Amino acid sequence: MKLNLPDNISEPELFRVLRREVGNVLSQSIPQIRERNLRTETEFEKQFPHLLGLFEKTTAGLIDKDEALDIAQRKFFKAPERISGI
Repeated sequence: MKLNLPDNISEPELFRVLRREVGNVLSQSIPQIRERNLRTETEFEKQFPHLLGLFEKTTAGLIDKDEALDIAQRKFFKAPERISGI
C-alpha cells in the first residue's frame, strides 16, 4: 500500500513529524525514557564535543547510541563539503 501525500508534504517531513510526536507521547508517558535520553545526550556532549549540534533532536523512544553517533559523524564529515562547495 502506498501513501498518497498532498504536494506540499514530503514523505521525509511526514516521518520527522510522526517521529517527533511519537517521541513526545513516549517521553510523557514513560518518564524514564526522557531521563535516560538526557543522560545519553550529556555523555555525547562530554565524549564528542566536536559533534555538538549535529545529533538528531527527535527520537521515538530510547536513543540508539550507535545510530545517533553514526548520523552525527556523517553530518560532521559532510559539513566541509557545504562550506567549500565541493
